[in-house]
Amino acid sequence: MAEQNSSNPITTGLVAILAIVMLEVSGMGATSDMAHVLTNTNVSPVHAGSTSTNATSFQDTKKLELPDLHSMTSVSTNKVIQEFKPNDALVRSQQLIATPNIKIETEPESELDPQFYSNIIAAARIAREKKFYDTATSNLVGVLKSDAPDELKKTAILELSVVAYEQGDLPRAIQILSQFFSLFPKDPSIPEVLLRQGIFYRQMGAYTLALTKFYAVMTAALNIPEGSLDYYKRLVLQAQTEIADTYYIQNRYSDAVEYYARLLKQSDPALNKSQIQYKLIKSFSFLGKNNELITQAEDFLRNFSGIKEEPEVRFLYSMALKNVGRTRESLEQVMQLLLSQKQKAAQDPATWLYWQKRTGNEIANQLYQEGDYIHAIEIYKALAELDNSLSWRLPVWYQIGLACEKLHQHQKAIEAYDLVITNAGNIVATNLDALKMVVDMARWRKEFLIWTTNTENTINDIKRQQPLAMVTNKMSLVP
Repeated sequence: MAEQNSSNPITTGLVAILAIVMLEVSGMGATSDMAHVLTNTNVSPVHAGSTSTNATSFQDTKKLELPDLHSMTSVSTNKVIQEFKPNDALVRSQQLIATPNIKIETEPESELDPQFYSNIIAAARIAREKKFYDTATSNLVGVLKSDAPDELKKTAILELSVVAYEQGDLPRAIQILSQFFSLFPKDPSIPEVLLRQGIFYRQMGAYTLALTKFYAVMTAALNIPEGSLDYYKRLVLQAQTEIADTYYIQNRYSDAVEYYARLLKQSDPALNKSQIQYKLIKSFSFLGKNNELITQAEDFLRNFSGIKEEPEVRFLYSMALKNVGRTRESLEQVMQLLLSQKQKAAQDPATWLYWQKRTGNEIANQLYQEGDYIHAIEIYKALAELDNSLSWRLPVWYQIGLACEKLHQHQKAIEAYDLVITNAGNIVATNLDALKMVVDMARWRKEFLIWTTNTENTINDIKRQQPLAMVTNKMSLVP
């Protein structure tokens, strides 16, 4: 590619001008031309020296203890240390390793350095962003075949891996990153390259290989280059969260609990502890460890009230309380969730409504099955107010009618069934057959209750008349 351009100065000039103009129009600088894809990035880039990943097996790396990065320093009193900067291709594609476990750190924008960046690579990035993948690949391969400096070739290889990833070719993306490792084994970018390979392997379902790569990140980060401490602390922290998440995805909840619990003990401000504790609570739920779940849920609700995971945590908390026999406290949590302030639900109304309905419905049904009809009715009534749609309200009103029947409150049961029957003509829903069945059942039960009530009244009248008849007969027999 470089040789072709040198023989055709017009082409070279056009490529350069096109790249620069498009960069300026797009408002992109050295680290800002992928700002739109970094919006959801949860981790900022960081880099370090590497050690050979072949020297330590997966079984050995699992036993490695994380070095105390807080006690380390990269500052020398004898010289000024220049801050480490990750490879530009890694900086521009941070969305590939984005995770909710690590908080986003906004990087300041910098201007394009014409001595470092190639116009060909810039044009390849633009082509990739516009999904012209063949053009992007051709440009980047051209750089690799040229006599460009190693730093430029490193960027080209990493950019090629991003192209392969965006095309959905994960095996090729992993292979390209392996070539980077083979060509530049001492490069400070190796730990992040390993992290990306681990994430790609996990997306492919190759969990063992993914774990191997995540552990290798920590091994490679043992040799920290000067000026890169913060970057490597963040990178190692993400590798730890990825290990925990991989166990969680595999349903290996005991292992996940162990790693999430370790992470919660760390004080790194980059760690998104609400996410870690949320997954720890869910892991305890899957394991059926109610007491541990209750402890973590109470701490979560104290520290992270109002976030989108709160309703699910409160649901799991109420279920755990119910499972250990703390029914009254469980009921309180359910009612607190059902009556949540509108400002909380407004942050993510769909999520809140889903968990309000699920929590109330499951707890109310459990109470009904256990014969606690009074509390079941209390929850059903609150549930009916959550959603005005008849597809939701008709079944809830029907359940209230059933619970009232169990309490022999026939008149209240008939009133609940009447709500179902009188609103049946206004049904507009996709599940019409199911709702019609509810209406038919309500109509039948109402008629049955009326017949039962009339029969009982008739029997009671007969019983009241029998003693009077017996007294009259006895009086007629007196001489």
